[in-house]
Amino acid sequence: MKRSYAVSLATCLLAVMALPAQAVLLRYNPKVGVTTKHKFTMAGRTEVTAAAMPEPMRIEMEAVMHSVQKALSETPDTVKVETRLLDSSVKTNVAGQTQTQPIPEIRMVVQMDRRGRTVKLVEADMGDLAASAQMPGGGPETWGNWASFSAFPEKDVAAGAKWSDEISMGAYPGMEGMVVTSRSELLALTTFQGRKCAKIRTVFEAPLNFDLSEIAGADGSMEGMLNGDMLWYYDYEKSVYAYAEGTMGMSMTMDMGEALGGTSTTKVAMNMKMTLVQ
Repeated sequence: MKRSYAVSLATCLLAVMALPAQAVLLRYNPKVGVTTKHKFTMAGRTEVTAAAMPEPMRIEMEAVMHSVQKALSETPDTVKVETRLLDSSVKTNVAGQTQTQPIPEIRMVVQMDRRGRTVKLVEADMGDLAASAQMPGGGPETWGNWASFSAFPEKDVAAGAKWSDEISMGAYPGMEGMVVTSRSELLALTTFQGRKCAKIRTVFEAPLNFDLSEIAGADGSMEGMLNGDMLWYYDYEKSVYAYAEGTMGMSMTMDMGEALGGTSTTKVAMNMKMTLVQ
């Protein structure tokens, strides 16, 4: 009897070991009409050096933003999504002087494909973007959708799977020609806050090369590199981004011409977090 039990147990274990690893097809399929709310927090610093400045200028920044996202309609290949940023503000500290300013309410409607990529800007009401154009990642209009810096893989994936992609940010104003290269890994298929989630790590980078006359109304050029490293949980059953955290950095050189101060260098380092508001 004992031997028969041991043989049966061994057979079961071998059968389990022979099963393929659990795999899922990650897709963006939000339910039309359902509202999802997120809270974003950012904290970091910016350092600017220029020949015309006697010493570097350092700026510390903290931002709190709330987004409301809703799928308005869908086709077999795309989803039309509305994102609004509400009740948001940025606190800055320059030379010991602290100032808090509200971020104007922003509304955007974009088309996203089933791999979670923004493919077209449909509508935009962004208020005054003069300040946000100087911020990493293009400003608040892109912060409401961290998926802008990543994409789901083409095929089913199991834990340990890796994939890469290139994403054009041309759908956003002032970011035409910007291409984000991302590399992702599915760390686990797990349960997070009661949700069945894909735990994913993504690293990304994007070269910056802008004509300032188009985004800031001034002659000059800007070149640099944007990079980031983020960990995120995606509820693949309900198509909800449940949580994300990570870092973003930027190194940039701006040439405004001698009449406007010549060349300046800007370095930015940010810590970012996104939580789902129940």
